[in-house]
Amino acid sequence: MRVTPYHERRDRMHNILAAISNRHRVRPEDIMGPRRFAEISRARGEVCYALFKDGVSLSEIGRFLNKDHTSIRTAVAKHAEYLERRNGNGGSGNTGGGGDISLHSDGDSS
Repeated sequence: MRVTPYHERRDRMHNILAAISNRHRVRPEDIMGPRRFAEISRARGEVCYALFKDGVSLSEIGRFLNKDHTSIRTAVAKHAEYLERRNGNGGSGNTGGGGDISLHSDGDSS
């Protein structure tokens, strides 16, 4: 497995953030900031989910978005549940859900 250099991974993270912020019509600064308006929270959750599915650890996503990794874990789980409901799969009914997504510790102690 090829290890992605930090700057390449960081550029990819910025590209994902930019694409999702454009789709939701919110500024990247708002996604990375403390505001909790519904449209910003939805976009933030999608960014967290997309980065996690791209192989970025919860801790690294947290550092990138200026959030605690536990907030990232919650955002990923909520977005996964949203996708399950939207796709007609019902949803698991628990906040640790996320279908095939394992949200246990990512091994990063920061």
